[in-house]
Amino acid sequence: MKFLMLASGLVPVLTLALSGCGQPASQQNATAQVPAQAPAKPNVDYLARINALAPKQRDVVFYRALDDSGSDCQAVSSSEPRAPVEGHPAWTAHCEDGRAWVVILQDSGLLQIATPEGLDRATGNKTAP
Repeated sequence: MKFLMLASGLVPVLTLALSGCGQPASQQNATAQVPAQAPAKPNVDYLARINALAPKQRDVVFYRALDDSGSDCQAVSSSEPRAPVEGHPAWTAHCEDGRAWVVILQDSGLLQIATPEGLDRATGNKTAP
């Protein structure tokens, strides 16, 4: 993607647990056996997971993505689907202060955050909200 005016980079949809946290140093440095062939990545349908959420739950997920990206939004009051961005599902998230942000779901499950204006400048298009 060639977004130039993104509010921030990529934000994970789900929080991942760190495997070595809370263990003594001797256990953290233990050598693990690596399998001969890495297991295949699970095929997760992130779009289906987001679509299965109730609207308020989806707003909370989008708020977390906005907050993690450093975007200035105190709470997401509503969100709705919008036209895909370069083939990726997208939503407009409305903050309580009236600002709107574009939330773009990447194939990897990461949410990319952009301002509608920055997205329009980067793509050269006037996109619908």
